This record gives sequence, C-alpha cells and structure tokens, in this order.
Amino acid sequence: MVTIFRSVCFLLLSCWALSACEKSTDPAAVIPSTQNPLVAFQMRNGVTPEFFTYNPRRIPRYVSKRGSAIELGAEAFVTLGGLQLSDAPVRLEFREVLDKKDMLLSGIPSGTDELILESGGQFYLQATQDNRPLELVPRVRIGLASRSPARLSRLTDMRLFSVKGPLLPDPFTWQLSTDQQSTVQLGIRLTPDSPDYLLAVLNHELFNQSMGWVSYQRQLYTGTATTTLQVTVDAAAQEPQQTLVYLVFADYNAVAQFHATGPNSFSLANVPTGTEATVVVLRGAGGKFYLGQQTAIIQAGQRFSPALTEMSETSVVAELSKF
Repeated sequence: MVTIFRSVCFLLLSCWALSACEKSTDPAAVIPSTQNPLVAFQMRNGVTPEFFTYNPRRIPRYVSKRGSAIELGAEAFVTLGGLQLSDAPVRLEFREVLDKKDMLLSGIPSGTDELILESGGQFYLQATQDNRPLELVPRVRIGLASRSPARLSRLTDMRLFSVKGPLLPDPFTWQLSTDQQSTVQLGIRLTPDSPDYLLAVLNHELFNQSMGWVSYQRQLYTGTATTTLQVTVDAAAQEPQQTLVYLVFADYNAVAQFHATGPNSFSLANVPTGTEATVVVLRGAGGKFYLGQQTAIIQAGQRFSPALTEMSETSVVAELSKF
C-alpha cells in the first residue's frame, strides 16, 4: 500500500510540475438517446467522461484533465467470470464530480435524507475490454489521487463511500464502505506550493461492488438539531421524474437530493437547522425547462415553494454554474 501511495505521489508531482503526463486521446463520448428530458440535460451538461486505452500487460498511469491521478498494476482486471484477458486493449472510463456545480449539472448529489454528506470528490471508474465490463483481481489495488475541492469546509473525517443502487429513478444514494483494505489519506501536499490532495487506495472488494462509483465524503454534522424539509412545486400535474429538487448548502461542498412524495411534493430529512441553503427545483416538460430557487436559514419543519421560471437550457446551466 505504501508503494502505491509513493508511486501516485511521484506521478502527481511530475505532472503538477511539468504538465506533461499522458492523457486521454480517445474521441468524446457519444450521448445516448433518452426520453427523459432531465437525464438528457445531465448527459449534455454534466461532467464529461474521459477514456484511457492501454495494453493490459502494462502498468497504466494517467492524470485526468482536472488533475486526478490513477495508477493500477499490470494485469489488474479479469472478466466477470474470472478469466484472464486477451491482448486486446483495455478501456478505462473516468469521471470526477468535484464541486456543487458538477453535482447539480450531472445529477450526482453528495447525499440524500439517509445521509447528508459533504463531498471531497466523487469518482466513476470502469474498465471494459471489447465492450465487456471487467472486475479487479484481488491482488491488485487502484491508486487514486485528486485535488481537494476549493470550497470544501475541512479535510477531517473524510471516509470512503460507494453507490447504493439502483441509480435511477431513485436518488443517487451513497453508503459507507465496509472494506477495511480500502483507505484514504487527506491533506497531502506534494510541495509547499502545491494544492492539497486526497489519496485513496481502492481494494477489489470496494471497486467490484461499487457500480463504478466511489467517493470521499463526511457526514455533515453542525451540532444543531435536524429537521425534515418539504417542497411543493407549483406546476401542472406531472410525473415525478420530470422534476428534480436539491438542497445546496452555502458553507459546505454539499448538495442533497429530495425524494418525491407525490406528483408535486418532495421531502428531505435529517437537514441540520441553522445552516444557510438554497432549494433548487429543475423541471423539464413539453420540451421546455423551468428553474426555481429559494434561499433561507434552515428552520425546523420549514416548507418551500420556489417560483418556477421558464429558461433556455443555456440559461439553466449558467444559473446552476453559480453555485
């Protein structure tokens, strides 16, 4: 494990100083068709996947466009049936959700009412060969290092999480990793002038059971009482999947997603009182987009009903990018 950390640190240091590391040369991802306007919105405007192709007999080392480093061992993957790979190239898909803008535009919040979480980074890593998914072999671990988000309130108490499925139509839900062999180190500085990094070692158990998604996060605890918030969307009767409702915290790198309790009503539990936050409602219907926002200091039992304004997709992206 020490060797992995040292190797990833060296890779980051070289690329941070020289900006000359190997990066993706694959073409951009093709956006699949979907009937859900909000899913299509997320595909067009969310974080862009990066693809790295490598020889499975070599040790791949890559740095993403946003400065995250990935390192695996040689022959790190096998087929889902446990068979050794052929000599055909392995393709890695990588996504990184680092801030509140990323979470909102990608539809990947840091928490729901099961766990209100502040994020130090959320990452998707999946390997395929000949378009078939692969799994990590037990003897190999993945080294992953990323810059600490600029608006993270603090580095302490970060832990590893994986996705609790299904992804859709339910809110994107994280669960605490129970894999004791996967670890995260916080606040690593490569030089006195470098930014802070979070370095993780991902064991096969976490990687193979995570649906591709892992994150560094901490439970948002402010020392105040928690409450349940209610949101009513003033719109014509609609299907729940036509509307997404989020709570965006002002002082934390945290976005929580409400769950639907009816066609126009949404709920979010375990929200700390006394914190400033904005309820964001995004609706897509009839080929149009509607956005509503309402900011408040959270009080017990608070109810929200943001006024919706019709906007172009470009304007919606511009508004959500302000967070």
